[in-house]
Amino acid sequence: MNILVSVNSGKEAKLADQAGASWIDLKDPTAGPLGAATPETQQLVLDALQSSPAKRSLACGDLAQWLLLPCPPAPLAGFHFAKMGLSHLTSIACSRQEPDGWRSVWYRWAGFLPAGCQPVVVSYADWETCGGLALDEAIQFAATGASPYVLIDTFFKNGKGLFSCLERSTLFSHQASVRDPDLPASGWNRIPYQVVAALKHAARKGVQLVWAGQLDFAQARQLGAWGAEITGFRSAICDGSRSGTISPEKLRHALTLENRTNTPRQAT
Repeated sequence: MNILVSVNSGKEAKLADQAGASWIDLKDPTAGPLGAATPETQQLVLDALQSSPAKRSLACGDLAQWLLLPCPPAPLAGFHFAKMGLSHLTSIACSRQEPDGWRSVWYRWAGFLPAGCQPVVVSYADWETCGGLALDEAIQFAATGASPYVLIDTFFKNGKGLFSCLERSTLFSHQASVRDPDLPASGWNRIPYQVVAALKHAARKGVQLVWAGQLDFAQARQLGAWGAEITGFRSAICDGSRSGTISPEKLRHALTLENRTNTPRQAT
């Protein structure tokens, strides 16, 4: 299992790189679930990772929010991936300027990305509450060529996290579309069933899933046991809340979850 480490500064990016993180993701935790960092912070992170072999990504907010910006900024060149959240999609669909709905806005945003930067679809586990896109629909959209990854996160950062969302609801809007003959016909209310069904469905579509959403270490290990290949951390590796600073000790603990058969990076 590979670990995505979310950072909020050049200093944290350097810390994650020195610890051996294979994927370093930039976000502003004070600006929402996928808060976009300023261009100045982006440059500091790129400078810190200039000679790093780690994958580099950044959060770009949510599509409905991006649509309202008078002059939306593009990410700086040097990031490999840019994540965009899909929430409040009804507000986009109802816009007179967007008769084709959120998909046309997505492709317009993706057109702003610099060369070498691929878009990443973000589906929220609490999609029903935030007016987002269910995971099965996000996978289907990504499989059209929109994105090589779908990241599962939580929109509301209220301390409950991904597993709590899965206990109360489902990742899927159309269960029949992800049904697998190898899985029992019942059990949709069980977390393992949803995770395994999602992984199998994504694999059939050629899309890779990244699991996040206020995960703790035990939950990440459980996801790995169910077949998850990538999990992301922010809250669990910080002192205090997700808007705090990364703890070097907690970061090292998170990186011990890396599957050593994947020949992870050596810490420097």
